[in-house]
Amino acid sequence: MLTYEREDISVKGIAITKQIAKTNKLRVALPSEIEGQPVVCVSRLDDGSSVLEDDPVEINLPDSIKIIGVDAFRNKKNLKDINIPEGTIVIGKRAFGGDTNMNSALPKSLKEVGEYAFADSGIDKMTFDKRLEKIGAGAFVNTSITEITFPDSLKEIPDELFAGCKNLEKINFSESPIPGLQIGKGAFADTGITEITFPSGLEKIPDELLANCENLETINLPEGLKEIGEGAFKNTNITELTLPDSLSKIDRSAFADCKNLKVITYKGEKYDASNKDGIAVLLREIKP
Repeated sequence: MLTYEREDISVKGIAITKQIAKTNKLRVALPSEIEGQPVVCVSRLDDGSSVLEDDPVEINLPDSIKIIGVDAFRNKKNLKDINIPEGTIVIGKRAFGGDTNMNSALPKSLKEVGEYAFADSGIDKMTFDKRLEKIGAGAFVNTSITEITFPDSLKEIPDELFAGCKNLEKINFSESPIPGLQIGKGAFADTGITEITFPSGLEKIPDELLANCENLETINLPEGLKEIGEGAFKNTNITELTLPDSLSKIDRSAFADCKNLKVITYKGEKYDASNKDGIAVLLREIKP
């Protein structure tokens, strides 16, 4: 039996916020209506636990769902397939966090993905549609995603978004300028990325952005970039790098442990990056 309660939410309908009793079924379907009202939201319980007592292999959500709330299906270790309906606009914090076998497609209708929504889950494909407006920190940390393309409509990439995604080899940005683009600390750290080209409009490479990306060999920085943060390229496999003329600040540890880095080019001059003295000379040339 389904036990439920009504709750004020941002869309009209019913929110399921009380636990669905254990059935030991491998497949669980949530109702599309309760008392003649559409079910539009499923969320965690007051004690923070999942709405499902079961840990099924498959969950079928009704097409009426608009919001998958905080912790809704967190730590469902057996869950492999859940249909997230087209029309879903919000996936809340940790909604599928820890669902290590989950591998389901996300709808293009999404406008918001909460912090750590898919952290440590089995998801390996993600398409960001132009309708997406907000992503929380660490939303896809430690997942199996292999490639991602950011739409030019997304102006803010949060901290640790894909950190620890060892299978992530390719990150694509729009070829058009993205004015005001901001990227958070460690957003792509400790991934399998091999090459990255940043779009114009980016003014700062944040701290530890690509730290410990040991397969990373090529970085293309845009003109207009002003700052490179602490440990931004730490422990990568780059051998040479060209800095844009617009650069006015770079942290001394930006290239820490880049053992294969030999040459950095800045304003037409080549600097020996294989030793601290060469880096020191370069840093003296880069002035605010």
